This record gives sequence, structure tokens and C-alpha cells, in this order.
Amino acid sequence: MRTERWAILISGRGSNMVRMIDSMSVDVGLVLTSDMKASGAVRAKRRGVRVESFPQKIADSGRTILDWTGVDRCLTQAKITRIFLLGFMRIVPASFLEKWAGRVLNLHPSLLPLYPGLNSIERAFAAGDPVGATVHDVVPAVDAGPIILSRSANGGSTLADAERLVHIEEQRMVERVLSRRARGPQ
Repeated sequence: MRTERWAILISGRGSNMVRMIDSMSVDVGLVLTSDMKASGAVRAKRRGVRVESFPQKIADSGRTILDWTGVDRCLTQAKITRIFLLGFMRIVPASFLEKWAGRVLNLHPSLLPLYPGLNSIERAFAAGDPVGATVHDVVPAVDAGPIILSRSANGGSTLADAERLVHIEEQRMVERVLSRRARGPQ
């Protein structure tokens, strides 16, 4: 019996999200996206998963920003117990993470602690360092949470090859982490 109900936060095409939804080892109850027309949102809807736009609000500066209180409310209403950031390209505020501590995972395209933040594959490849991916618990410091799984994806002679190999490894990792969670403590 599944006890965890997952939300997936995405920013784009959602290929790793599709792998998670199709894994059948977890209950995905919600996908939150900043763009309802993005291919990830369309792909989730086609698979029968509820998709919603991130709640937004107007900041003091007049700029539109994510409303993390609204995100929390949306997750609570959907009875979500865990969150996976899959291609989610924003920093999650500490106040949100305090409430969801220990229940938010991130898939990052580098062998952390090397190359946190943006453009990780490009930076590792340019430096001649190994490329790969890491699943980690999310904490307020960017890409600094405890590592759950880290895998190398070397072999590419071009940046495009490296990106493709990392992406393949990311999909394997999502499935592996979720199947471990579905089996419970070993």
C-alpha cells in the first residue's frame, strides 16, 4: 500500500517527470508548473495527473513572484506528503523548506558537491571534470542537502553527448530512488 503522495515541481519539458509518473511505484497527485503550455504540463495531463500553475503574487517591487504560501496550500489540499523537484529552476525559500523538511528531493545535473547551481553540465565539461547527476534532500542552501544517490555519466566527447548521457542517467536515477522508497527501509 502506498503511503506517500508526491507532487512534482517542473519548469519545462518534464521528461524526468514522465519517468516518475510512468514508474508506477509512487502516487503522483500533482504537478506544479510555471507554464501550463510547457510540454511537461501537457505530458502530465495526458497521463491523467492533475496539473496546476504555481500560485503567484505581486511583490513589494511590483514584480510577480511565486507565492510559496499558496504553493503550500495547494500541496496540502492535494494531500501531498513528498515533493520532487525535476527540472525546477528556482530557489525554494527557507520558510517553505522548514515546513516541508525532509520531504523535498531534487535531481541535479552534476556530481555534487561539484557544480551546484545553473549550467552544471557545461561547467563540468569545460573543466574536464566528470559529469553526472545527484538526487539530494533539499535544504535552504542551494544544492547542499544530504546526497541520496550520485551517479557518473561519462563517455561523451562533446557537450551535447555529455548532456545526453547525463539525461539518460537522470531518468535511471529517478526510477531507482523511487523504487527504493516504494520498498521502504532495507
